[in-house]
Order: sequence, then C-alpha cells, then structure tokens
Amino acid sequence: MSDLADQQVLFEHTRRPEWGLAVLTNEDRTHRYFQFQDGELRTIKDGYYHLIVPTQRPAADVDKARAELGELLRKSESRDRVSEKAKSEGKSQISVHDQVTLFKKLFPAGFEDPAYLEKVRGLPAEGGRNGGPDAARAIALELLSEERLRGLLAADGFSEIYEAIISGLQASEIVSSSSDIRPLRRVPDEERPGVCRAFVELLHGPGDIGPRFDAFRAAVDGAEGGRATWPMITVLLGLLYPDAHYCVKPSVFRQQARFLMPETEYEPAPSAAGYQLYKAMADDLRERIVKAGLQPKDNLDVYGFIFETMRPGLKEQYAALGH
Repeated sequence: MSDLADQQVLFEHTRRPEWGLAVLTNEDRTHRYFQFQDGELRTIKDGYYHLIVPTQRPAADVDKARAELGELLRKSESRDRVSEKAKSEGKSQISVHDQVTLFKKLFPAGFEDPAYLEKVRGLPAEGGRNGGPDAARAIALELLSEERLRGLLAADGFSEIYEAIISGLQASEIVSSSSDIRPLRRVPDEERPGVCRAFVELLHGPGDIGPRFDAFRAAVDGAEGGRATWPMITVLLGLLYPDAHYCVKPSVFRQQARFLMPETEYEPAPSAAGYQLYKAMADDLRERIVKAGLQPKDNLDVYGFIFETMRPGLKEQYAALGH
C-alpha cells in the first residue's frame, strides 16, 4: 500500500483543506479510512462520505502529495509491523501518545512548567561546563559567532578557535568529557588548523549542511588521535541554530527512532546521511507533539522532550501508564 500508483485517486476533505490530500487505505461496511498529508489517519463514517471528494488540485500538487503519502504509509506500516512483533513477544511498545502523556505528568504546564524550566532549560553552566541549553547557548553565542571565528581564522588564531570549540562543548550537559572532548584534545597541534577551518564552515559555511557535516567529521577522524562523535558535531549546531538543527545524543535518539522509524538502520558513527534521518525524525516528532497540545519554543525543547521521555530509568513510570 505504501507504493502509490500514479493513477491512484487522491481525495480531500471539503471542509478541512488544511488536512491536505488523502489516500483511501481501507474500508468496511460503515467506515472508510484515509491517510492525510498532515500525518493523521482518519476514519470517516458512512453518512459523511460526501465530504471526501476526489481532488481537483494541480498535477504538481498531486504528485507531491502522492510521494508524501507513500512515505507516511511506509512509516505507518513499519510501525505496525514492529508493534505486532512486540505484542507477539509480550513486550510493550511506547508511542508518541505515551510520551506526551508521561511528559504532561512530569511537567503539567508543558514546556512552560516551572519544574521543566528549572530542571531542563535553566540548569546553570557552573564552572563553564555542564549547563542546560539556555546557559550553554549563551556561551556558544559569545565564543562561536561567525564574526569572531572568521576574524580568528584571518589572524591564524587556531589555538583560540580550538579552545573555543572545547569550551562551547563543555558548557553543555549533553557532552561527555571522556567520549566527546578527549578525542579533540588528543589531536596534535599541527593538525588542529584543518579541524578549525572545517569547524568554522560547519557552523557558518554556505550551502547544504551535508557536505559541511562530513567535512568536519573527516577532519577530526583523519587527525591523529581524533574521533568524531555525534555530540561533538551536532551540539554546537543545535545551540547556535535551535530553529534549524538538533543536538543529537545517540542513545536517546535511537530509542526515539525505535518507534518513529523502527526499521531504519542507524550507523553508530556520525554522518550527514544519518543526521538527515535523525533530523527528519525529530521534525516529525515536533509536529506530532504540537498536535498533541505541547508548544516547544525551539528544537532544544524537542531534545528536552526526547530526553525526558526516552532516558533510562522510566520503566516504572511507563508501567503506570499501562505499559
């Protein structure tokens, strides 16, 4: 069903154009089931079928919708297979609905809850490290602005750039000193200029993020003693551009992907292709939690949602929800 034929009719709801176009996925004696472009699978009861009509939108819009609907159906079918397998094995499968329910239980006022703001957003960066996103972002903006970094590049100030990278990473609680910072410290002085140039382009270069992501990873991995990690590459991107990028902590992002993209294989090593998958997953999640009534301020809140609902030690809380 996820492969939509070119001739397959697409529909739209005459009173809900904001839902986008839809494909009929199933029907029985009293109901028809439609997958809509906004991501929702909706049931239309007999007696209301007249509200769903074949679309008359331009061919370009229909082709775009057909591709989007095919991808939505593929993901839905994948989740169904994983859910059925979990049930057959006597295991529970956590859904976004479960995550939202737990998050609202932990933080009744959502992202504006005082406990959330204090615990997640407002954790201070004491001693220059291990702070929440707001404190870490303030440090990153001060140390890693494009004007400052390009000025240092022009002056061959590579040691200052390198220490700014490390200080920016240390400011975030997402980053591990041993796993994410120590590999940078092991890079010999003579190889650090290349890492610095790639880093400045990663944060502030033109064009698509993919080549810049892989260029920085290659610069670190290619240096003696260097080893790129997900937080090393993504945390400062996410702090400086919280409306466009995400801080990736692979342990919790992989947990999230088990439901939203359960049959997608992820390589442990960071890559631009892997980042695009994680980003697509997180964008999808953001849309889902907004529809569920939560209002993230930015992608740092989306990360906060993922971490607070996917971190280790939540088994009892989910059990209380019926899992």
